[in-house]
Amino acid sequence: MKYTEKIDIKKIGVNGEGIGFLNKKPVFVDQTLPHETVEVTIQYENPKMMKATLEHIIKPARERIIPKCPYFASCGGCDLQHINYSDGLFYKKQHLIQSLKKYMDASFDESLVLDYDITRKPFEYRNKAQLPIRHYQGKNLFGLYMRGTNKFLPIKHCDVHHPLINKVFQRTMELMLEYNVPAYDSQNRKGLIKGMMVRVGHTTDEIQIVILKAKPNNISQLIRVITKHIPSVISVYETISKDHKSQDYINETTTNVYGKETINATLNGYTYSLYPDAFFQLNSIVAESFYEYMIKAARLKSSDTILDAYSGAATISHIASRYIKKGYAVDDNTGATHSARQSLQRHHIDNIKVITGDAYQVYKKMKMHMNVVFFDPPRTGLGKRMIDLISFKKPEKIIYASCNPSTLSKDLKLLSQHYEIISIKPFDMFPQTAQIESVTVLQKK
Repeated sequence: MKYTEKIDIKKIGVNGEGIGFLNKKPVFVDQTLPHETVEVTIQYENPKMMKATLEHIIKPARERIIPKCPYFASCGGCDLQHINYSDGLFYKKQHLIQSLKKYMDASFDESLVLDYDITRKPFEYRNKAQLPIRHYQGKNLFGLYMRGTNKFLPIKHCDVHHPLINKVFQRTMELMLEYNVPAYDSQNRKGLIKGMMVRVGHTTDEIQIVILKAKPNNISQLIRVITKHIPSVISVYETISKDHKSQDYINETTTNVYGKETINATLNGYTYSLYPDAFFQLNSIVAESFYEYMIKAARLKSSDTILDAYSGAATISHIASRYIKKGYAVDDNTGATHSARQSLQRHHIDNIKVITGDAYQVYKKMKMHMNVVFFDPPRTGLGKRMIDLISFKKPEKIIYASCNPSTLSKDLKLLSQHYEIISIKPFDMFPQTAQIESVTVLQKK
């Protein structure tokens, strides 16, 4: 049963939502901020928590601003456009500290967590996007999904996307109409184009697109006019959707149908040739500072042998190669390791070996000692198995890049039995969102 209440918001949650309390039970409310008094409608309740929608702000927080994006109230892509940017960074840092204290120890020394650096580009930073395309209200439209649902939300642009990404989507909709190429109708399961993935190469502005089709119809004419109108589109792939629910841009049907298989992107002075499935940081500007910090924090020596685990295109290994004796870059994604090998060869780097495989299994089989290990795992973190292996292998230093404060904190609790935490530096890789990226430096005790 839905009902209305007045509550005070006390803190920001892991997904950027405000959290208040009612009868000692937490109430989660999107688009609210600490120090606000709000009127909400309770939509859902269980014995441990409640979810509510915002009806009215009775007392706004001083940090509250008007969101730049007209879709912010509905879209689930951004979490913090309603707060002053620097204040948002303060709350993100506090969330990281709270997570560390929750999973490690309440006495955790929060001075080990350094401050964020202010990014010079809090909008238009995202160099890759994959968006659904639908036949909606009689038109071909691209969009996102409404917050917390799979309901299509048509948009005209996205403020966090690179401007060229917006241009490609907007122009493609016009050309689909002009050449009578229908977008997918999810209700009637008719139409052809379900979505598109677009990546822009940092500093090169080369564009790669993957067009997701509902069935294997020929769209060569559409591709020809897209590349004619946007000459920087130099790599085009097609993927046929597995079923009506699937929005998977990479599968066994993914085929290069125009131009090159890769686009070039530069990072920290190195050029990478990227396949559609190759991992590459979405915010290239912050990524450059992120990787430079990791290398500087490692204090590498010419006698060092390093492991770059979950390496993606081996960006860390490229930079580290200047300072070390030998390095091993390991990733289980073939597109990423193929890109890494091509780039290393292009730059005549011969002291880095790229290995395609599971990071744990590869590290376990290695006979040589690693002085420094760089980790950049997925959101699930390292886990006990990998940490047990680290404790056995005993590298002198660990540089741990994380995108999830909870799994980071759990991992650090285990690692801290044998390693001293030197510092934890947060980076705002995804401005306007609640996501927290960080680099932890650990030294063997």
